[in-house]
Amino acid sequence: MVKQGKGEVKGKKRFLILLAVILIFIGVGSTLYITLFKGTEKTEGLLVGETEFSLNELFGTSELITVKEYQGVALAEVINKAGIKNPEVQEYTIIAEDGYQKTVEWESIQEGIFTREKRVVFSDLPQQYWIKNTTRIEIRKK
Repeated sequence: MVKQGKGEVKGKKRFLILLAVILIFIGVGSTLYITLFKGTEKTEGLLVGETEFSLNELFGTSELITVKEYQGVALAEVINKAGIKNPEVQEYTIIAEDGYQKTVEWESIQEGIFTREKRVVFSDLPQQYWIKNTTRIEIRKK
C-alpha cells in the first residue's frame, strides 16, 4: 500500500473541485443557450409559406369547424388564404415552436384544422401528426 502525502491529497481535491466547477459552468451555459436561442421561434400567429397571419385574422373571418373534440379553422382555407398555387401538388411541413415537425400532403390538409390554441389536428391521421404550438407551415413541391 502506497501512502499519499498531504500535498497529493490537496491536489486531488483541488482538481475535483475545479472539475465540478467546469461541469456546472457547462450546464449553466447550455441551459442559457437553449433558453435564449432555441426559443426564438415564438410567434403569435402562423406563418404559412411567406404569409404571416395573426390569430385574429384567422379566427375573425373564418368559419370554425370541429375535428374530433377540437374546434378551429380549416387548414385548406388557411392555405388558400396564403395564396398557395396548385395546393394539391405541394407537401406541407407543419412545424412546432420546439422544432417538432411532420410533413403531410394536400389530402390530409383538407381533413385538418388549426385551433386557437395553435394546435393542428387531423381527422385522417394518427395523433403523432397533431402538432401543438404550431408556428409555421412550410410548403414544397412534391
